[in-house]
Amino acid sequence: MKMPELLPLPLEQLINLPQVKHLNGSQGDNREYEKRCLIQAVNDVQAIDCWLAEYKKSECTYRNYRKDAERLLLWAIIEKNKALSSLMADDLIEY
Repeated sequence: MKMPELLPLPLEQLINLPQVKHLNGSQGDNREYEKRCLIQAVNDVQAIDCWLAEYKKSECTYRNYRKDAERLLLWAIIEKNKALSSLMADDLIEY
């Protein structure tokens, strides 16, 4: 089942929409918890932000990576009806 159409929104706004709140990644199938988790992200947007922080010094790279991360997140939510952190290898091949 596809999600209703979403307006293009920045990551921070998208993940808080009521219709996607259950897909925010806080309960993602591939999310690592407690002692094994290497970042302090509690949802997919925070995990993306943590990853992107490595590229803040290179504005062009940061913008491009953020754009692609947003596209992947939207595709996961709208097309697969899954949190980004619940995608499996075959989902990524399909993307």
